[in-house]
Formats: sequence, structure tokens, C-alpha cells
Amino acid sequence: YLDWLRAYVKSESIQAIVPSEGFYMAVRSEYDAWSRYFPDAVSAEIAYRCLSKCSIAQFFADSPDEQLRRFLPLSIVVTRQKGLTPGELADLPYPVVIKTDAFWDTRPARKGKVSVAPSAQALQALIDASLATHEMCLIQEMVPGCKATLTVVVHKGEVIVENMKYAAHEN
Repeated sequence: YLDWLRAYVKSESIQAIVPSEGFYMAVRSEYDAWSRYFPDAVSAEIAYRCLSKCSIAQFFADSPDEQLRRFLPLSIVVTRQKGLTPGELADLPYPVVIKTDAFWDTRPARKGKVSVAPSAQALQALIDASLATHEMCLIQEMVPGCKATLTVVVHKGEVIVENMKYAAHEN
């Protein structure tokens, strides 16, 4: 794909690309070379963190900023190297949601998935299945009510598009 893309960009004199998630994933191995085409490109670290629920949850959990974590649901990132103990599994507020994302999928056809675990036994089975195909997964408590979402577009350090909305949600 990348050989074809390079030839196409050259033959059509393409000067800018507005990347989708799929495009980011396709050029992941050559991000620095392709990011020059992206308006307001950010570092690969930031771009790919934003494409991963697991990475964002870990980033928030590691932040010293209490305000950042204050209103977030319980979120635990589980990796192939760091699982949950039987006690930690038992203490979770069931049902919980387990999520994987395309970024951490080790298969060529990268995909994410969301499942609900009603019990510790069900969660452990879902963790095992998730980590068979993904380097990490995210476990979150169920939160009834509404969620607020915010999307912003920043150009030259200034917010030029802002979209906020509320939505009913189970997690």
C-alpha cells in the first residue's frame, strides 16, 4: 500500500492529506515521512495515543493532575506483562466493560472490540481472549446516565472548531 501511495501522491502532486484513523494506521511505520502532508501534524506519540482508548486511559492514570482524573470512571489498563490478581478481579464493580482497540492489535487486520463482563470469571476469560490478539486492553466500570463528548480542531495553537454534545450511555 505504501509504495502505491507514494507513487500516487507524487503523480497527482498531492500537497496535503487530511488523515483518517485508517490512514494513520496504514502509515504508522512511516509516520514522520507522511506527517509533513498533514495540516497541523502532531508528534507520532500524540497522534497514536489519541487513537487508542488504552493509551489515553493510561496517560490520564499516570498524570499528576487530579482534575484530569476527577470525573473519569474506574479505568484499568491490563497488559500481557501486567494482569489483575484474583483479589483485584473480585473487587471490581460488576458488570464492567472491557475494550480493545486497533492500535494494540497484533493481527494484520487490526480491530477493536467492546464487551461486557458480568463477573470476575467472565472478565478473566475476556482478558485472556483479548490479550491473545492485543498487547493491552482496558477495563472500565459501567456508569449510568449521560456522557459529554468534546471534539476540537486546533490550528496554529487556536481552537477553530469545537463540538460538544451529551449522549445517553452505558459506559
